Amino acid sequence: MGLTSREWTEVSAAVERCTSYLFALKLVSVAGLDAAKLAENPARAGAKDSRRPAADELAPVLRIAGRTATALVGLARQLGELPAAEEALTRGLMTPAQLDVLADVCRRLPDGAAGRAARQAVEATAVAAAATLSRARLAHVLDEAALEADPGYAARSMAAGIEQRDVFLRRSCRPGCRQVVAELETADAARVWQVINQAAANAKDGDT
Repeated sequence: MGLTSREWTEVSAAVERCTSYLFALKLVSVAGLDAAKLAENPARAGAKDSRRPAADELAPVLRIAGRTATALVGLARQLGELPAAEEALTRGLMTPAQLDVLADVCRRLPDGAAGRAARQAVEATAVAAAATLSRARLAHVLDEAALEADPGYAARSMAAGIEQRDVFLRRSCRPGCRQVVAELETADAARVWQVINQAAANAKDGDT
């Protein structure tokens, strides 16, 4: 195709919008499966692992881990509570990565009327800013919006961060290597990084 660089840029932008639309459609289908599985066994709806029935169906067909499938079901449920974000995603005005940031912030907001008002404020901020901000920048803006809408947001975010601390061993693109990924509090992460960085430097120098 003999397109100019500008035209290829426009094609890339159009593909990105299509990707957002397809992801919105995927979440709608996941939500439909979730509702159908709970309708088959209504008692499961109140269980702590109510996302499990749909996740068990999704994991093999989407070729993803059970934990990832469970998170996908949770995101589909959240999207149903964020109508403006769903519309923005469907229209290609918000990316899946940006939706993930919004969902993460909204999970730390309280239930009840105050929580709903805070979520609406944060959602409106996300929709307005999505077209111009990167994922990282949007995360910062939404944190600020959540703090303004909900005074208890900072404390819940810190508690959630402590609860979600974990260490993962992942595949590496380099033969014979693995990646160690740690989710830690900021101060702990800095100390761990210093230790690992020093160990890596010693290994390069031939020290043990």
